Amino acid sequence: MRNLTSDFLDAAALDLLRVGLIAEIDYPSTPLRAWTGPTSLTWDEKTWLGVGDLGGISATTERSKTEAPTISLQISGVTSTNLALALAESSQKRRATVWLALFEIVDDEWSVIADPWRIRRGWTDVHKILVGAKSATIQVSVESLLARLKAVGKA
Repeated sequence: MRNLTSDFLDAAALDLLRVGLIAEIDYPSTPLRAWTGPTSLTWDEKTWLGVGDLGGISATTERSKTEAPTISLQISGVTSTNLALALAESSQKRRATVWLALFEIVDDEWSVIADPWRIRRGWTDVHKILVGAKSATIQVSVESLLARLKAVGKA
């Protein structure tokens, strides 16, 4: 069974359940902290940017055999000002973590109601920047430790 806390399991049994993803990339000067909701969120004594429909994550799978899965995180609607920061900060081998979280809304304020479940931790690899007329989309691949070990073994 997954390492889920009793608080997480209790919250998952509620009738009305709001689910979202929280992601952090530890860039050198300014860590990127974002989540899939519509507003800013305070959790773990940090502020997380709500990316709503502008954010995305590829499917993540887990099987019984040993694998080295990679996921892709995406933020769309990036302005030219923030694009310059992204270009300066988009380095490989930065720690990245993604959590599955359960939420409640009180007075239009979102809050985490249980200990989020860490579904992936790894390191950033390739950054892709897709530039449009008014905004850009940034995609970053997050590799597992096993993928890194395989890459080192081939070098």
